[in-house]
Amino acid sequence: RDTLSNAVAVTETDLLTSFGLYSKDAKLDYKPFADLQVAKFDGSKVTRVEIQDKAAGSLVLIKKENADKTTAWAFEPAAPKEEVDANKVMSFLSGISNIYGKEFIDPQGNNNGFSDKLWVSVGELHLFLGTQDDVKKTHFLKVMPENRVYEIYDSSISSLKKDKRAFLKT
Repeated sequence: RDTLSNAVAVTETDLLTSFGLYSKDAKLDYKPFADLQVAKFDGSKVTRVEIQDKAAGSLVLIKKENADKTTAWAFEPAAPKEEVDANKVMSFLSGISNIYGKEFIDPQGNNNGFSDKLWVSVGELHLFLGTQDDVKKTHFLKVMPENRVYEIYDSSISSLKKDKRAFLKT
């Protein structure tokens, strides 16, 4: 029944088996119905990316409009001899938007190793990397401003840890 309606649909189909429930004691798994995509955004509309790394420090990329109305990515502060490859920036952004969580984690739960140290900022979206579980090969990841926490596989983030060289034209 629709929650806003008094109409009831009747069927002879066994709906529970459609949800993978084959006994009265079976528990419904939320994952087939959950959207575990960590970040949804249009990479072409992003104008600022910031990456924090303990070893490499902070890296900021800004999308600027040129005099001829084309756009180009540049480091901030500007590095005159270092030209940023826009395709590499877009590939990085695509990688972020293709991270999927393994599990949802209660944001009110324990600390999960989060600090105020930002891992990646894409426009208004901020990702904070938490502690690593070596046994499960996962990390905790907090997404702000939504305050969602995910457990994600290490392989999801290892390719996204970038330094300045990763964005340079070759």
